[in-house]
Amino acid sequence: MVLQGQELIDVAVIVVRYFGGTKLGTGGLVRAYSDALNGVVAISELFVYQKEEMRKVSFEYSAVRLVEYECEKLAITIVEKRFDLQVEYLLKAPKENLDKLCLVISLNCISHIPHR
Repeated sequence: MVLQGQELIDVAVIVVRYFGGTKLGTGGLVRAYSDALNGVVAISELFVYQKEEMRKVSFEYSAVRLVEYECEKLAITIVEKRFDLQVEYLLKAPKENLDKLCLVISLNCISHIPHR
């Protein structure tokens, strides 16, 4: 109930009990475990879950600075860089951010080839 009350998903919690007695009873054990979990949640750094995808984009050398600036601004991770006739980056980020970057590339470059 603690995790549901905090609206947390994809969480695993392990509570180790050193006292093996039965003096707490069922209700006492539930309270003890709930208190332990509340304490952990209170001091935890929580992250918002965002589904990410990978995408390859190709662009001209003249756009490298622009693309890297936009990647930083949009919190896009550059996983791999390849330099050939054009520059090709393998990127990882939420779909919306990748779509925004591809729009920037298409508006600022003569040629671009976004791959899926």
